Amino acid sequence: MDRQNLWVTAAYFIFTNPENPFKDWNFVYIPYCTGDLHWGKKDNIYTKDNSSATIRHRGHVNFQLVLEWLRHHFKNPDPDIIFVTGISAGSYGAIFNFPYIAEEFTHSQLHLLGDAGNGVITVAFKQSIDDLWGSSLPDAGNFHQFSSYNIDDLTMADLYSTIANFYSNYRFAQYTAAWDENQVFFYNVMVNIENPGVDYINWYNPDDSIWCYWHTTMLNTLETTITDITNDPKNYAYFIAPGEVHTILMNNEVYTLTVEGVRFVDWLRSIVEGGTTFSNVECTDCHQPEFVSCQ
Repeated sequence: MDRQNLWVTAAYFIFTNPENPFKDWNFVYIPYCTGDLHWGKKDNIYTKDNSSATIRHRGHVNFQLVLEWLRHHFKNPDPDIIFVTGISAGSYGAIFNFPYIAEEFTHSQLHLLGDAGNGVITVAFKQSIDDLWGSSLPDAGNFHQFSSYNIDDLTMADLYSTIANFYSNYRFAQYTAAWDENQVFFYNVMVNIENPGVDYINWYNPDDSIWCYWHTTMLNTLETTITDITNDPKNYAYFIAPGEVHTILMNNEVYTLTVEGVRFVDWLRSIVEGGTTFSNVECTDCHQPEFVSCQ
């Protein structure tokens, strides 16, 4: 990877920062332009009025090509540790494609962080995934844990807990802001995209019910994930920061954010190294937007 040309001011790409847990690591970056959360395997034609466009939803196909590249560059021996992460849409790709990486690099220790992808979506959106994108649930090597699942019924809690339960020696984590404005925006689009009474300008102005539903469902999903993971000790933890800012790994708050006495950078390091810092962190004063009122 050409480090000089890849977001060199972004937090975890600052290799000269001694606090960067990954300053001496090799990086493999998978770009994204397929509109399918890195899950897709088909082309789809979309029409509106008298116009149509073909979108090549090949995110999972592209990932498989990168995995093939990894086989030729990082095998024999396998790396000691592989840290899998993704930001926003990439966070869904990270957890979805994790079993394929784990089953390829069986002699490596793997850990994962999903940054700002909490899966608060509508039923209609969820039920369209396999039809529009051609997605199917992860199945690789010895991992067949989703054989009895229907992708239309899958939740983010299902995805994280099932994978974390199977790979009990690996650590899994999620980060989100308590009132992530970008995730709220996308949920609002899902709710109103077919609503003739709401034009696209209003997608950027969610009402209180959208903000409050997203926030409550996000919290419930994280707690369900914890409940559904049966490993002891838990190999999963979440970090909920105050405010509305979407994602953190590209933000220098990686090094400055402290929530309830826990520095985010120390928590991030604990995903790789373990220890008591690897635990749930949740803001008590979460800076609910002043313009939002929840019952």
